[in-house]
Amino acid sequence: MSSSALRFAEGLTVALGKGAVCGASVFGPVDFLKERPGFSWYGIHMVEMLFRALGTGVRSVRAECDGKDYMLKGIWKDGRIGKVRGIGEGDASFGGTIHYKDHSERFAIRSHHTPFYTSLLEAIIRFVHEGRAEPPLDETVAIIRFLEALDVSLKEDRVVML
Repeated sequence: MSSSALRFAEGLTVALGKGAVCGASVFGPVDFLKERPGFSWYGIHMVEMLFRALGTGVRSVRAECDGKDYMLKGIWKDGRIGKVRGIGEGDASFGGTIHYKDHSERFAIRSHHTPFYTSLLEAIIRFVHEGRAEPPLDETVAIIRFLEALDVSLKEDRVVML
């Protein structure tokens, strides 16, 4: 089992489950380490929220930077769009919007009583007792491919097909 605690955050969980998700936009701080360049260091948190909302099946990704902030876009095979705004300077909060056919649900990670690490620990306990990883291995692999493709997209200034 491998995942960001934000995947299990109560704010995201409450925003989900209100019908078929048509798209999602998430945001949060993004930071890069010299020792570990790329989006896998801090971008993983936003990408985990995106995949929790939209699942697997990404067709293409695009990453752009305006010198401070990052705009990451994934297009799923069924046409749904997922966006990530990586904030380079300023607000360090996480949140987003889940888009449904007839409405959108905004969420903020820290707006609920249950700390997101508590929700992660509950998922780990389920994994230990039931032996079922959440997210499943194929989704974890898809997330890693998504993150790697974002790094290529940013470096080469192009859309990357998955």
